[in-house]
Amino acid sequence: DWPLKIPITALAGEHDLSVSDENLREWETETARDFQFRRVLGGSSYPREPAGISSLADLLRGACEEFREEADSSDDERRKVVPEP
Repeated sequence: DWPLKIPITALAGEHDLSVSDENLREWETETARDFQFRRVLGGSSYPREPAGISSLADLLRGACEEFREEADSSDDERRKVVPEP
């Protein structure tokens, strides 16, 4: 099914001049869910640069926390609908 039903975060290094903010924004059409774009520390090879790796780790930690909170609230809603024995 298209567009995707998952959130998308488009990434590029803050010093990567080959990718414009407009290029990153074009990814928004690929999802029916939340979209954001971010510039992370580093250049075009940010995934291999220490600062870029640190930025990616921070983003992943934040995404995991958001996912955990969403899952917890979904569990709470299910408990309201289906009483526990």
